[in-house]
Amino acid sequence: MKKVLLMIAALTLTSTVFAGTNFRNLIVENSKAQNELHNQIKLTVSDVRLAVQEGSKTVSIAAETIHVKTNKQFLTFAKEQKHYRPSDSKAEKRLAEEFQNLD
Repeated sequence: MKKVLLMIAALTLTSTVFAGTNFRNLIVENSKAQNELHNQIKLTVSDVRLAVQEGSKTVSIAAETIHVKTNKQFLTFAKEQKHYRPSDSKAEKRLAEEFQNLD
């Protein structure tokens, strides 16, 4: 019984230490990425400010945009889609008119 308890304690201790180091590594990587992004934004803003101060009329934007026409029905949920069809009485009336026009 003591051996089982010691084994469980050892496994939980090693797993928590391993998880803690992984968590620290994630935090360090995240902070590095955040600092790189912050520096990149600073450079971009400084370039734009310099271009505005110099009075240049064109400022290049690195982002590309793609415009694609989409169907509104494609963007709606299935419950929100409206399928237009005539009511039964109108359909019967149209059918009766077609038979009358055959004569």
